Amino acid sequence: MTKYSNKVGLILIFLSVIYSLYSVETFKLFYEDSLLVASYAYNYVSEGQLYDIVNRGPGMALAHGRIHDIIYGNVMVFFENYLYAHRYLSWVISIVTLFVFYKICLRIGYSKVISTFSTLFLSITEHFILSAHIGRTDILAFLFVLTVIYLATFFDKYKLSMLVAGMLSSLAIDIHLSTQYVLLMIMMYELTLKGTSNMFILFFKYRLFILGYLLGLFVVVFNNIHHIEQIKEAYFLLDSAALSVSVTDRLSWLFTFWINYTAYRFIFYPVILLIVIFLYLFKKMNKSEKVSFYIFIGGYIGFLLMGRMNHHYLILFMPFLYPILIQQTVKNNILIALFTIIAATSFIGIQAYSIYKDGSSSIKDYREKVKSAIKIDSSIVVIAPGDLWVVYKKNTFHGYLTESDIFEIKENHKVLFISNEVHAKFLDNGTILGSNTGSHRFNRGFLDGFKSVSEITDKHYGGFGITKNNTITFYVNY
Repeated sequence: MTKYSNKVGLILIFLSVIYSLYSVETFKLFYEDSLLVASYAYNYVSEGQLYDIVNRGPGMALAHGRIHDIIYGNVMVFFENYLYAHRYLSWVISIVTLFVFYKICLRIGYSKVISTFSTLFLSITEHFILSAHIGRTDILAFLFVLTVIYLATFFDKYKLSMLVAGMLSSLAIDIHLSTQYVLLMIMMYELTLKGTSNMFILFFKYRLFILGYLLGLFVVVFNNIHHIEQIKEAYFLLDSAALSVSVTDRLSWLFTFWINYTAYRFIFYPVILLIVIFLYLFKKMNKSEKVSFYIFIGGYIGFLLMGRMNHHYLILFMPFLYPILIQQTVKNNILIALFTIIAATSFIGIQAYSIYKDGSSSIKDYREKVKSAIKIDSSIVVIAPGDLWVVYKKNTFHGYLTESDIFEIKENHKVLFISNEVHAKFLDNGTILGSNTGSHRFNRGFLDGFKSVSEITDKHYGGFGITKNNTITFYVNY
């Protein structure tokens, strides 16, 4: 029965991964953060600049690190003709991440069946599938964190694992600062599993880890020393978005942020946390459950101390609660089993709705329509919805949220302006769909001096994913 169950779980993981590949170019295709980070990485590799080439503003040098930019940027440059190379890269990384997560579950004492179904549960969560599809740092940061924790389970057996883990921990800074939660996750693993609390003994034991951390830190400094001015600018954004936020605000946020999302779908996170806290306080956890809970606590403490209140970063530590959920389900805890089934069904339902809504669409056909609508040379400045950067990345490009003076641009440059359905509705009747799209900045006054030269239609695309049956109009001022 156990072997049969494990094989079923592995087959389901395989199917989940295949589905993730199938939906790379449909699920959450319009994701502004993904576009901004990917374009930033592309520009860093191709031009050597730390600059937001879509919104043309400062502040992103600390939103993601140079190692992330080098990896994603080089893949995008190498696969120049593939519009979404960054999304496929995230998908590939997600497969490795699932494997490492499975190995961690085994290392901390879960059976093969529990480890397999915990990995399956992770693979179907909206959070994970989203991270596996976008160009943000989440999936790469998660891989680094998991790899360090996996190596930590070998510290007593292989001393070299400490050196490598220390180096990876500090190198992860150059992916995203939130990866440093892993230091507290390892500390909780050490203090709770091994029971060592003497700081001198810990320092001596972890001397190779510290050496590795310092070596990695040297690489991080070397990667960034040439960009100190951009990093200074980015610090002020980081301070307002994360550092200046109080611990109590972060604590309350985890239990309330889901209210602001469609269908309250992220309520899963505070509920699973409350369930596990209840189990810890009032039920007897076995050793493996305690270890994964303590690792989670380390990550959560890291989030409370220095985390940004953004649901993306929960993926770094929340998955360590999943094996507890699965094991309690297998133990026939009826209420927890019911919650697990409801949660899994809702995650699958989200994907089913995505297939129903956009499964028949072709982003490649849409991009070809856009490219064939008007031919321009590299001297033309393009102002367009940010998602079209992938088509016009050889031109100077400004998204709707550009921080540049749009009137100065149109007065002093030859400009192609692209109006999508969301912008057209604003022009026609003043309707603002999606307050963060920036479409309302381009009123009829801005269009003075422009003429319409082409128009295309598309059912699925051309409206930031907000509208259907879209019309996209192309204007020029030359």
